[in-house]
Amino acid sequence: MALNWDKLAKLKRDYPNPKFALSETQRQLKKRKDDPYLLGWQSEVLLSLRTDGKRILDNLKSIISHQPPINDRQLLTYTYELLAEATRRYDPSVACLTSIGTEGLKTWQNAAKTLQSRKARLDLWSELFICAMKEDCWEDVRYALQQASQERPQAKKTISFALILANQLAAEKVEAASSSIPSMNVQIQKAFAYKMVKKAYENTLASSEDPLRIESMRDVRFMTQIFIRQQRAEELGGLMGTQVPEIQKIVAPSFVELTLLVLGSLQKENRWKELLEYATSPTCCRIWDATIQPDQLTTNEKLLLNSWEYWSRIMEAKKHGASESIAIEAVKHDLAEKLPKFEQALQEREYNLTRMALSSFVDHSYLLELCKSYWRRYSQRSSCFYDLLRFVQQLDLDQQQDFHTFIKESAEQLKSQSESDAELSMSNWVQVETNVVRFEYLLTIAVDGPNIDVTEAFISNAVRLYQVAVQLKDGSNHNVGVLVVMGLLNLHYQLVHSKAGNKNDYDRMRKTASILLQAGFLLLHLTAGDSGKQDRSLLLLSTQIHLYLGLGTIAFEQYRHARVKEILNDTLSYLLLSGISQIHPFNATGTKKFSADSELASVIKTIKRMESKANELIYTDIQYFQYDQAIELLEFQRKLKSSATKHFCLIERRRIARLRGDPIDASLTLDLKEYQNITDNRDFTILPYYGTSNDFRFSSLFNPRGFPRLYWIYARYALQEKTSRLLYNEKTYEELDKPMSDLAQQNKNNVQNEPIETELHAYWETIGELTEAIYAGSSNQTDIRSLFQDLQKHVTGIEDVVKELIWSETDHEPGNKSAMPYERGLRFLYGHLEVLQASFRLCDVAKDHLKKNNSTLKGKVDAKAIEAFQKSVKTAYSAIGECATSRIDALKKNGVASLLEQAKWGSTGEGLQEILEKDEQRVYAAEYVDAAVEALKGVTKVKLK
Repeated sequence: MALNWDKLAKLKRDYPNPKFALSETQRQLKKRKDDPYLLGWQSEVLLSLRTDGKRILDNLKSIISHQPPINDRQLLTYTYELLAEATRRYDPSVACLTSIGTEGLKTWQNAAKTLQSRKARLDLWSELFICAMKEDCWEDVRYALQQASQERPQAKKTISFALILANQLAAEKVEAASSSIPSMNVQIQKAFAYKMVKKAYENTLASSEDPLRIESMRDVRFMTQIFIRQQRAEELGGLMGTQVPEIQKIVAPSFVELTLLVLGSLQKENRWKELLEYATSPTCCRIWDATIQPDQLTTNEKLLLNSWEYWSRIMEAKKHGASESIAIEAVKHDLAEKLPKFEQALQEREYNLTRMALSSFVDHSYLLELCKSYWRRYSQRSSCFYDLLRFVQQLDLDQQQDFHTFIKESAEQLKSQSESDAELSMSNWVQVETNVVRFEYLLTIAVDGPNIDVTEAFISNAVRLYQVAVQLKDGSNHNVGVLVVMGLLNLHYQLVHSKAGNKNDYDRMRKTASILLQAGFLLLHLTAGDSGKQDRSLLLLSTQIHLYLGLGTIAFEQYRHARVKEILNDTLSYLLLSGISQIHPFNATGTKKFSADSELASVIKTIKRMESKANELIYTDIQYFQYDQAIELLEFQRKLKSSATKHFCLIERRRIARLRGDPIDASLTLDLKEYQNITDNRDFTILPYYGTSNDFRFSSLFNPRGFPRLYWIYARYALQEKTSRLLYNEKTYEELDKPMSDLAQQNKNNVQNEPIETELHAYWETIGELTEAIYAGSSNQTDIRSLFQDLQKHVTGIEDVVKELIWSETDHEPGNKSAMPYERGLRFLYGHLEVLQASFRLCDVAKDHLKKNNSTLKGKVDAKAIEAFQKSVKTAYSAIGECATSRIDALKKNGVASLLEQAKWGSTGEGLQEILEKDEQRVYAAEYVDAAVEALKGVTKVKLK
């Protein structure tokens, strides 16, 4: 009995294993050798097995030429997707796939001939339109639109605009893949897109009945996208400025948005002359006309004048369009004449910001007074610091000191006034003083080589302000509390990087641990109430610091309150999940339940769900296509598909699975397409910070290990992942191995591994070489005996180092060093356990290989040597377990007492005692001990096999 789509779907469910599925397709094809459903299924199975490219292409050609013609739309789509993937993978002549080719499209043409109604044919072409878009084959999208336009569709305008887009994107794809001059076909397609969208504009002017016309902001947005992509911003500006009622009625509500878009595009193209001419033209803004008075400005012109983006682009144009001296004189003229004249038309705050920006460009001698003036007006706003930050940074040292003295004196004056004037509330003074302390951080802490005494004094000052702010009960204490935390983090950084002192110095290591713990206690205090749990930035800072302390369960609890949902998973989840496999790979039990693997899986699932939502908006019926949103939606969808966050999470899940001894199944893999053009969408600006934009300590304060970048993905894939896949018989991706290895090699100097990863890199390289030698049979080129000896030395070294970390009885007193593992300690233990697991597995693989008659290991290494090495691995593994157990015992015995001692240590500890009650500190100390014990228990759960 012939197959249909439903029966094929059942067969695929019955045979999920590709090897068994292949056998079943072969069996059934003996009975029905030309069945298109079976041929398609077999092609899919062969693609998943990554084998026999010729048979795949032959199968698909048989489906294409099948008689009678196929008209099952599901089978047609299935065949299209398979043909596109097979062509990319097995046809070396295709460098950039924009179409499945004439033969592939003939299947759709033949199907259309079998359909009797226009609606059925329109539905068929709509199906091709969607599946071609999904495969990024814009030539076929264009073909589908051309065919659909012949079926008298109702949405003629939509199809016409979609056809413009298809031509533009088809040309762009070919152009991006070629390093030579654009081909004639590319030029023709771009010219077609331009002429058609220009015709739509002209039809509007002529009041034509042609459906191809600009009628709404949707159409204007689409026209803008095409012109910008073709670098026709200047022409676009002229067209949008046309004083024709039909156009202005549409454009006016978005005048400022469109104008800034045009200026931004001209700046991107480095067309400075054209930018300046357009920005100062009557079409854009009439303030440059000497006859225009402030009361004659339109609302849109006033909005434009209030935009700093507008002024900044003008300044950039003047800088690039003339010599520096001439540019400065030109801006001075604007500062002296234009701005004062239209001051009333500008909002006061924006006017002052613009004046400062122009002044910072022409003459810094005016800048200090402008900063002081701005402070007088807006110091009672939280935004005052952020508004002035970039300008104060530009002042010279003497001016900065002058400004610092001025704002301190003004705050003192305000405090005196608030005590005698009921209209000036204490909350206003606290906000002003908070801004003062922020600037103190900028000018005295976030500088090269700050004095430790200065930092401690800053912390004491911030603590005093916190005690005042907390009495107001308006949430202002959180801003001050963050400043205390920032001071503590800076002090911690300074102590870590200071040189060992003389006999009068404190125990540096104990001091650094105490400072970090005090920051953690304060963050728990700040986030304990309802208002603290509304501050996402504060909660994420707390998440980071508690990860640094090695307290995964507390970090997760803080992160959970931050409400990181939907798209924020792509941009913010890295703050909890970067390197989580090396901190807390095992599930936490008890009151603070936490599963790192479940959280990682949830992030990947959420990103994929967001991608699916984007797909639903993009891949619609041809007559409902959102042509004006398509470019942005496609870009959004591509970012999600190739999200670096997904790759980081996947790597962490695979590392967790190996540490836990779980199988690596299909859920721990990504589609090959998701490795193309990986994009980093993470937000690195979410955490609070008050330093300079170029402060090299910025990331070190929050996360001394740094966050992995894209280069880390390439390097990890090319070495550890590739080696582990071979050792554990996991699914391999030969198509990815070489490009990922090439990328890793090209960027090897940019990887910036975490210190433990750097230390372990040599281990992994040796394991990788041995694994390659065993599996590839390259014994003639590789000195296997020497590599095994090197690896055994490495393992022996692990044992020696770990034994020194085992907690002794003399360490159990509260006054001695801390048994807390901290992140660096957990990374050390888990990182070495990964190496030992791989080494143990390597021994098993080598022993199995030696049993083969044709083993390339024979004569290079014998079974006894491998057994001896495996015994060394077991010994090192046992030492790591003993180290973790000893620290667990120490924490259970005196952990709380030790932490409470650290919380009181030094002048910073004294300040903390004024903020936190003793009972509260005891609760936090107990939570810290529980979290640390939970983290260390995971170390003891790792199995070698």
